[in-house]
Amino acid sequence: MCLPDMKIKITISLILLFALKLQAQTLVKDCNSGKSGSNPIFVEKLNGGFIFIANTVSTGNEFWFSDGTNSGTILLKDINPGAGSGTTQTTPVILNGVCYFVGRTASLKWSLWKTDGTVNGTVMVKDLGNMPISNPNGQLFLTVNQNKIFFAFDDPGLGQGKELWISDGTTSGTKLLKDINTSGSSDPSLLVAYGNYVYFFASTPAYGNELWRSDGTDTGTALFKDLKPGIESSFSSTFPSFMVFKNKLFFGANGNDSNGVELWSTDGTKNNTKMFLNINTKLGGSSFPGLLLANDNFMFFRANNGNDGLEPWITDGTVAGTKQLMDIYPGINGSIPASPIFINNKIIFNASSMNEGSEAYVTDGSIAGTSLLKDILPGSGSSYPLSKVLHKNKVYFYAVDSTYGTEIWQTDGTSSGTNIALDINPGKKGSGVISIYSFNNELYFGATVDKDSVGQELYKYNFNTSIKQIQLSNINLFPNPVKIGCDIQISGLKSSINLIHLMDCQGRTIIKANSLEQFNLLVKNNNLTTGIYNMNISCAEGVYNSKLIFE
Repeated sequence: MCLPDMKIKITISLILLFALKLQAQTLVKDCNSGKSGSNPIFVEKLNGGFIFIANTVSTGNEFWFSDGTNSGTILLKDINPGAGSGTTQTTPVILNGVCYFVGRTASLKWSLWKTDGTVNGTVMVKDLGNMPISNPNGQLFLTVNQNKIFFAFDDPGLGQGKELWISDGTTSGTKLLKDINTSGSSDPSLLVAYGNYVYFFASTPAYGNELWRSDGTDTGTALFKDLKPGIESSFSSTFPSFMVFKNKLFFGANGNDSNGVELWSTDGTKNNTKMFLNINTKLGGSSFPGLLLANDNFMFFRANNGNDGLEPWITDGTVAGTKQLMDIYPGINGSIPASPIFINNKIIFNASSMNEGSEAYVTDGSIAGTSLLKDILPGSGSSYPLSKVLHKNKVYFYAVDSTYGTEIWQTDGTSSGTNIALDINPGKKGSGVISIYSFNNELYFGATVDKDSVGQELYKYNFNTSIKQIQLSNINLFPNPVKIGCDIQISGLKSSINLIHLMDCQGRTIIKANSLEQFNLLVKNNNLTTGIYNMNISCAEGVYNSKLIFE
């Protein structure tokens, strides 16, 4: 052991607040017995629990319900009996405490279902018949307005093509609302509720694909405005969706070939339905605005100004307050922002760059306040932060890095506050988290914990804590500073060491060790550079935090 010239013991007397975790991750239910797992995907909160999709050998992908307990986690219905799956990727909707969704029964027959979260309350509303299966996920768009469910559907038995349907939750009340295109399919798409109407795009021979709206009646379903006069269309399926913001409905459309696809808005009147901003001012250029997220103050979207590709933009609802936030990936491809979420008056989103790959970025709505949140997987590799949820004033998401594999991370919207939250399956393999959900003060997720040998199943973690103030005194860490290659001694601990975690000033993990002996060995073999490091020592009584200086 190397000692400094003067044998000085540096006593660390710290008063720390630390959280005693009431429980670690808990297996809620082994839905699919065996090691293959059920791969749970969360859907929607409902009546004291939540709906999720799980896959089992005997049922395929079907809808389940959970109240967070083992006994309260149940299969709602094997809609497609046997190993075939009865679910679709169509997003369910909630109406008056009932969840409506589209299921697929045997022989590829499609049907509208509803559930109140109980087995007996999970029933078919109406058999919709055999539907063309070439693009099943593009067939159905569900939205709710005025206590009615609107959706687009193609019933070959009626011979009217894909048209607008409506349902009041009963068999007799589920029917074709209007045959908009009497000579084929009007293909209603991107249905959204705004005011007393549902707005959507639909195609007819006389007007092309244009903006329509419906109040739920045949006579009240009509062309709202022909944005691009004549038979040419102002909309195609590659254009962005609708978004309600500041009492207006925003969308992307092409009203004039010289302007291309730009950002439009309406207040529900024809006179005030017009192009909001021509972002790509090049002749015939399109900005292709992708509307991503909105709150009371900002609408966050991506757009192409003609020079930078698809980059992050924001608007406060005025033309003057609409701006590009950052050119993250210089060049025509752009960073393609996605997966945004609000936290503490900030927006966290994913974007790609040449040097950092796909990582998390943060903005406060200003150009100066937009930056890379953290390069979780340093270098050009991508950590792909996904499945973001807001839970107890932090955003949780899964990401992949070289130390933990794919695990759950957390952020408070700052770089220093972005770190690993749960190392569920220690080691580089990780737990392979696929989805995260916040419910009743607990964080639910689908993950693989090797020691449980149940595959990717439904787990939860309770972040409720009992805050306890303790004084960590008479803890001797010496020498400090220490020369690289010399052993470090620790005395004064009340129990044995569980984990030693060494991080650099950016919060990146340098060393993880289960004992002091292993730690000292790793220090010698890791080619550390001189500087200040953060050292966490985990024991039964808590976590000791200190600075360790290498000379």
